[in-house]
Amino acid sequence: MKRRERYTITEIANEIGVTRQTIYYWIKKGWLRPKRDYRNYPVFTKADLEHIKKWQRTLREEKPLPKQRFMRGLPAATASTTSPLTWEEIQKILYKQ
Repeated sequence: MKRRERYTITEIANEIGVTRQTIYYWIKKGWLRPKRDYRNYPVFTKADLEHIKKWQRTLREEKPLPKQRFMRGLPAATASTTSPLTWEEIQKILYKQ
């Protein structure tokens, strides 16, 4: 079996279980920086795929904040004060090799 050298956005999206639009959004936000082929299409390597999977696992491990409910008689300060990791903290964890 021939080993893949490059992956398209569709292949990466199928591999990690998101839509192509999600990958394009991540690129637009600067969270992913893919290489480009001769047609200027974004392409990913096997190392990029592994890095994205690791990043996705890190994000899933962090539990999101509970939805804040504003009920009568309950101050907003009773909500949980734990917050998810910031983008910079996630990057430090990922590149800590």
